[in-house]
Parts: sequence; structure tokens; C-alpha cells
Amino acid sequence: MRTLKSAEQNLLGVLFLALFFSACGGTGVGNPINSSVPTVTGTGSVSIASRGFNSTSALYFAPNFLVEVPTQNTLAPSIASFKFCVTQLRLKNAAGSALGEESGSGMVSKLGLVDLSNGAQTVTWGKATLPIGAEIKKMNVEVHKDKDTCPGADYSASINGRTISKDLEFTFNFATAKSLKDGDVVTLALTALVTKLNDAVTAEQFDDENVSKYLDGSFEDSAD
Repeated sequence: MRTLKSAEQNLLGVLFLALFFSACGGTGVGNPINSSVPTVTGTGSVSIASRGFNSTSALYFAPNFLVEVPTQNTLAPSIASFKFCVTQLRLKNAAGSALGEESGSGMVSKLGLVDLSNGAQTVTWGKATLPIGAEIKKMNVEVHKDKDTCPGADYSASINGRTISKDLEFTFNFATAKSLKDGDVVTLALTALVTKLNDAVTAEQFDDENVSKYLDGSFEDSAD
């Protein structure tokens, strides 16, 4: 009789522990079943690209032939050529910390000279390094005059052949934090950037003295 009672007590103990771990969402060894923390699985790279900003015409189908019709999708009509030297690109999390900073590595990518002179096309800037699985919310781009990073470019940025040596900074923001995989493509919209640069060119103030009036770091463009 005592043996049966002891067995019942042991069974109740096992059932209690099972209910406890189930309520806690655990596996019994301290690992949650459902975790909101992204899993980082090593280092990889993503391609950085930007959409065209000056589409001046489009092709439309008509009976038996194509018709080229001018469009109004032109954000920066005063910009015929646009180049800049990207010396630092950092991907950041929702807290604003650059990925890799916690380990002291601070993953910085140098993309070199980016040429957006064909404003009607999507252009690939280069590749950026990141911890695979980490969530990204922002991208910070620094532009400098740097002959080592951009050989042959004696400027930080150039528009229509007019050059400046001023340090510039562009920020791109994802609508929601995004976890990227190795080989993914990040596409940037340049709406605010090229609109402000177009204003500077139109006002004949794309120079070291005045460009900061337009690119003051207070604006962000989008990324996806």
C-alpha cells in the first residue's frame, strides 16, 4: 500500500514539472521554444544598389508598334552626372549601434567611387559586410575625398563636372527592422538626396562653402 502511494506521489511530481515547463515555454534545459532574438550565423555580404531618379521617357504599346512618350518621373533635372566617394558604410540596428560594434570590429565597408551619372537606371554601389541574421534598421554612408579609396577622384563628390571636397553623410532608413541573408540586395531610394542636390545645383551653390545648407544631415531616404 505504501509503495502504491509513493508511486502516485512520484507521478504527480512528474506531471507538475511537465506543466511548469510547458507554462514557461521551455524545453526543460533553459532554452525557450519561441525566441524573438535573431540568430546570428556568421558573416556575409549584401549588395547595395539605388533606384534611378531621372526617367525622362517610357515605351508604351500601341497597335503594331511602340511609342516613346516623355514622362514626369524626374527628380533632379539639373543633375546630368553624379559621382561620390564612399569611404565608410555602416549598417545599424534599431538602437542606432553599428553592427559589429559590440565585438569591437565595427563592420565598415568601403565601396569606393559610386557613379550615378545615368540617373534613369538602378545602379549597384558594391557589397557591404554584415553579421548574417542580425536585424538592420538604418544604413549610414560617409563620403570623403580619399585618393586611396577612390583613385583618380580628387573630390568627395562631383555633379556635372563640378567638384567639392566637403565631407558628406547620407542616412537610409528601413520601414521596419530587417534580417538580411548572405547575397541579399538592399535597394535605396534617393528621393530626398537628389532633390536637395538639385536645389543646390539650381541655386549655383554646389560648392564647399554652401552645400551644407542643403545636405545638413537632417534628412533620411528609404531602403528596402
